[in-house]
Amino acid sequence: MGGGIAMCFANIGLPVTIVDNSQDALDRGLSVVQDNYDKSKRRGKIAAAEVERRMSLITPTSDYQMLSENDLIIEAVYEAMDIKKEVFTKIDSIAKPNAILATNTSYLDLQEIASATGRSKDVVGLHFFSPANVMPLLEIVRSENTDKSVVSTALTLARMIRVRPQWSHAIALGSSQIGSWLHELVRPI
Repeated sequence: MGGGIAMCFANIGLPVTIVDNSQDALDRGLSVVQDNYDKSKRRGKIAAAEVERRMSLITPTSDYQMLSENDLIIEAVYEAMDIKKEVFTKIDSIAKPNAILATNTSYLDLQEIASATGRSKDVVGLHFFSPANVMPLLEIVRSENTDKSVVSTALTLARMIRVRPQWSHAIALGSSQIGSWLHELVRPI
């Protein structure tokens, strides 16, 4: 998934840093990206020089510190809350102030992920549909703490990478709230 997300940004000329703890995983990911670009080249969609330009924009590393000056950091690890929170704690410790910290989760609680940071106002969900470099849809999820400027930036970002934004709001409901929420959901207009 991370490679497809990286392609979305490289496709519009933005530099991307991909971080993974495993050099093998980085190599495999870059190989998939290269293969995707090569397929586009064979189909006549992009020139060989453009493939090289886009690939040159993607920097693989195992050093999280390489993300310290980025304005946007998108996490795309396995869908397990403990792993997501561990990554967000690490990212929070190195990211510059006001950097947007985004998760690519499709279903985990955004509020809980944000709780692993000291800046929940800067945390947003950017759920890219798979394959990210092909699917023209981006689900933008905000929590009750996500700052409006972060959401605005996410919407601008969606337009930049030429995907259609789908707006969502993360809600947490206790069992006593579900009935009233369902009532509101099915209430006639």
